[in-house]
Amino acid sequence: MPIDPHHLQPYPPQPLSDLLNLCQDPILVVEPATGRLQRTNPAAQHWYGISCASGENHTLQSVFPDLATPESQDVLSRLATGELEAADLPVFFTSTDGTVTCWNAALRWIEADGKTAIGIVLQHADTDRQSCSPSLEAIARRDPLTGLGDRNQLLNRLEVLLDEKNLGRPPFALLFIDLDNFKTINDRWGHLVGDKILVEAALRLRGCLRDEDLLVRFGGDEFLVLLEHLPKASDVQAVAKRIKTAIGQPVLQPDGSTTLISASVGTTWVQAKDPTTPTELIAAADRAMYRCKKSR
Repeated sequence: MPIDPHHLQPYPPQPLSDLLNLCQDPILVVEPATGRLQRTNPAAQHWYGISCASGENHTLQSVFPDLATPESQDVLSRLATGELEAADLPVFFTSTDGTVTCWNAALRWIEADGKTAIGIVLQHADTDRQSCSPSLEAIARRDPLTGLGDRNQLLNRLEVLLDEKNLGRPPFALLFIDLDNFKTINDRWGHLVGDKILVEAALRLRGCLRDEDLLVRFGGDEFLVLLEHLPKASDVQAVAKRIKTAIGQPVLQPDGSTTLISASVGTTWVQAKDPTTPTELIAAADRAMYRCKKSR
């Protein structure tokens, strides 16, 4: 007997949470403006040990620190503004036992609970560990928040430059950069917004430099820049001026308001005849930064 489709009772639509629970691939739902995780499915909780149901505050970068690189930040920013509808990025996750796994992240605009969000489906990358190794080593040398190099990279390079056998080296410069009154920002807006500003500051700093310049996060709201192969000392001040101008641009906050930040920049110029150590050189740049801060 034929069945009249008009007499069929349609099944009620499944809520988003049910669909997430059925999927065996990890899925994250992210708030575009802040990067905060709104939802996770059981597969994501299994692999990454995170859950939004318990009231924990996680951000996309806290789970995948390598997404803080300038390249990834550019893609995420274009997604957040609607310039891109979709993107695919490689990501790496480090478990509590130190195991690193490679994933492909497919990012798409979705609607969740009546609001627009970014949905991320993650799948194991079809990559063996040997081909992943260069990326994994690079991640180990990065600051987990900003994706910049860490202080060890800088110290190792300074050791080479300051080695007694390298007396014929050309002059170079070290810049010590400190964001002014950053504690006030954390106190007013919270650490999530503070972290966002640190990432934005790192992107702006990178934009002021050449590809060969070494930029690292020294700690907290402090950054160091190593400039090699500059023709003259006055070029260092030109770089410092660019940095101050770039950092001083307004930063948009989640509520639509803007925050103004500024930076103090200390510089030190090192010539071949100057005897010093990496620690002494960093301390000298630090003192120069504080002189700049007090002169305001």
